[in-house]
Amino acid sequence: MRSMQALRFLPPSSQEYLASVLSELGPEELQDYETVRMLLEPFLLDALKSGRQTPNDRTSGEKVGHLCRQVFEELKDMSGSDRRSGCAAALRHAAQQLSAALQLPTETVESLSSVLGQLTPEELAAGGTELLLQLLTPPLQEAFHDCGEWPAEEDEAKIQQFAAVLLRELQSKS
Repeated sequence: MRSMQALRFLPPSSQEYLASVLSELGPEELQDYETVRMLLEPFLLDALKSGRQTPNDRTSGEKVGHLCRQVFEELKDMSGSDRRSGCAAALRHAAQQLSAALQLPTETVESLSSVLGQLTPEELAAGGTELLLQLLTPPLQEAFHDCGEWPAEEDEAKIQQFAAVLLRELQSKS
């Protein structure tokens, strides 16, 4: 997990510790502010005070609440970016499995990665190949025509093959 800007005031060892604790959370937990706050709040209250100072006054509580919110927002941004990157890699791998000559346009990969990155593992499992076929068919047909390695009548079978490979890739990453 990358370093979080909101926690840069902490010593590097403390940042590493918090990053390791947060890395143990699942995707759903990282999307839940209360879970993140419950983990961070006691640590941050303690980190803001030195020695025998009372760790829980109004000012400290407000500052910790603000820090928790900042960390939560950074975690949401990171997890979305990580999911999109993983989806982009899965799309490229599936394309290579189908044909070494198949190069998906960058815009297509970015667009599909954005959509696929928003799917939960449960939605992906429930929708399976059919869901992927609905999302993939229009942009893939265009990429297939640009590739020109097989006749157009084989596109449907190739798209189904692509969707099956992609589904395995995405499920292995979740």
